[in-house]
Amino acid sequence: MMMGFLGCIGALKEVKCMLGIYFTLLVFLLASQITVGVLIYTQRKSIEKQLGNAVQKLIQNYDESDEKLQSLEESWDFIQMQSCRSNVFEWMRENIMSIMIVSIGVSLVELFAMTLSMLLCRNIDPDYDKLIRFQ
Repeated sequence: MMMGFLGCIGALKEVKCMLGIYFTLLVFLLASQITVGVLIYTQRKSIEKQLGNAVQKLIQNYDESDEKLQSLEESWDFIQMQSCRSNVFEWMRENIMSIMIVSIGVSLVELFAMTLSMLLCRNIDPDYDKLIRFQ
């Protein structure tokens, strides 16, 4: 909301400082998205392992109150764990293109907003006397 406020009010009121802060925040946001994308791509094996461990812990701790069914539950736990783990990884593999397309789309919108904010900032008159009319 803060970024939207800075960009919108900066453009409407022609305030260079707000547009500059908006541009800076967009640069940081785009850089962090690129960094996270590279980290996810390079560390995908570690992420798969940690995700598998998290799924296994969730399944093992869902309900351990009945001791009679514990051996049956352990068997089902193993089956469910393997099924859940494979389903999560399969979903990730099937939807990786959609995830990448959405990420690239968001990045393009950010680049467009950065370009627009800099163009507006450069075309604002250096004469700040006209800002008095907005008070």
